[in-house]
Amino acid sequence: IPTSITAGILNATQYERIVIVDNSLSMQARVGNESAWDQARLRLTRLTEALASDQSDNTLTLILTSQPDQPQFNGAALNKKSIAEINETIDKLEVSDQAANLDGALKQLQDRLAGEKGNVSRVVYVITDLRQRDWKEGSAGQESPLKTLVDISKVTANCYVVDAGDAEDRNLTVTEIRPEGTLVAGVSSRFDVVVTNQGSSEARDVRIKFGAGDALPLQEDIERLAPGEKQSRSFSFTFSAEEEDAQSALRATLPPRKVKVEVSTAKQGEDDRLPADSVAYYPARIVRGIPALIVDGDPSASFGKSESFYLKRSLSPNGPVPSGVVIDVVTESEMESITLEKYGVIFLCNVYRLGDKTLENIAKLRKWVEAGGGLVIMPGDQVDEAFFNENYYQEGLGLSPLKLENIKGDESEQKWVNLRVDQANHEVLKIFAGQ
Repeated sequence: IPTSITAGILNATQYERIVIVDNSLSMQARVGNESAWDQARLRLTRLTEALASDQSDNTLTLILTSQPDQPQFNGAALNKKSIAEINETIDKLEVSDQAANLDGALKQLQDRLAGEKGNVSRVVYVITDLRQRDWKEGSAGQESPLKTLVDISKVTANCYVVDAGDAEDRNLTVTEIRPEGTLVAGVSSRFDVVVTNQGSSEARDVRIKFGAGDALPLQEDIERLAPGEKQSRSFSFTFSAEEEDAQSALRATLPPRKVKVEVSTAKQGEDDRLPADSVAYYPARIVRGIPALIVDGDPSASFGKSESFYLKRSLSPNGPVPSGVVIDVVTESEMESITLEKYGVIFLCNVYRLGDKTLENIAKLRKWVEAGGGLVIMPGDQVDEAFFNENYYQEGLGLSPLKLENIKGDESEQKWVNLRVDQANHEVLKIFAGQ
């Protein structure tokens, strides 16, 4: 490859200069006060200026790897009249947040050249930071970018690869932001953040900042991160249930919140040459609570007598701190009109049948469970043993993993079980003090 990218130009009358510019995220890697992207644009403008002053009839086709099917210029005249406008456009080009689609860009160019007429000499320039991953062999049945480039060079006057990068590889990345379970407003949620040292040298005193909205960011530290090593840190955060209007209070989900994670080191410019991938975002989708359905097999208007009375209050108690569970209670006969898809958990409490269409409702319940729903069966004195085994157990293939044998306990409810409180001052039990 010549020292100057204008060296080796043939003395011909008409040329199409086809320039593929790698504008992938890695082009933001910095060397001192400059980035590889700054170098790429500088070399490109020097090339266009040299060609505009040339006596030959030059045109410019400029392709970015982020959008190879949408050339920035397509056969635009390169001369003293057009050079100012062309270079102004080049100065405004931006780096994308994607990996380089170098193989796609070269393949599209190869297909295009195969259909072009041969009355114009074509010279191809690829300006890139030469990241190893971009030049690897393609997947099964696909040629490598290098092989495609060699094929392109056979049908063009000249073919150049211009190196805008260097050998430095020190880079820290946020590789994953993962919530542990459903994100519920008002309930502490846990996130795992994974940070990777992509470089070949050790990084020390790595700081991870986790923030959402206007809240003060949380911080965790990693003392040492070896080359190629991944480490994770956990953050606990509580999203508030902010109300935008009266209608939003009726929605089960809240507008997504933006979670922002930043990674830095004490020697930011030395340990991390590419700050662009040291910041990551996660769209946190918040729900008002995990929707749960209780099917009450023995409803009662008397206080404390219905099957759902204590269960509902234990899952979603009144008070200033939400439990993260939203409860609906229905009777057996109301099951037919219920849409199950919105619920994460369903409780069957002492259920005798499931309405007039019991078998259809059981089939609907089975389909919901197969799709990932969590079913809790709480048998009681109303459960028909034979019906349960035939329709819920089904010889071990049904909704219930267990077969019912007989009822045990005090059916007449004459014997009572009492709670003996040994430590009345215990945090869980002190509410019963004096009772």
